[in-house]
Amino acid sequence: MSRHKNVYKSFERLREALAKLKAKDAILDGEIVCLDENGCSQFKELLYRRGRAVFFAFDLVWLDGEDLRPVPLVERKRKLKKLIERSECSEILYAQHIEERGKLLFQETVERN
Repeated sequence: MSRHKNVYKSFERLREALAKLKAKDAILDGEIVCLDENGCSQFKELLYRRGRAVFFAFDLVWLDGEDLRPVPLVERKRKLKKLIERSECSEILYAQHIEERGKLLFQETVERN
């Protein structure tokens, strides 16, 4: 379900993978993307539903009845990583984070478009 409460019907494989998360209930924040053979996001593939959709999860805001928003982001990401690893879903990817050199990361991102 999107943030606007739209139920996605065209990402069946991704929906099935998310349903296999080892959780009673969870809210993950992230992005649906289609990746090319080099691991680069291809928006047109996503837009026209041509590529294999994966979900890059970068935050866990709710887990099994617990609101995790007051918990520090680093702790939420640790829980998120553990949840994804336990679930063994290849369509759900953990978005790693950078704790230092953010400006360098931003420059590299801009250079790679």
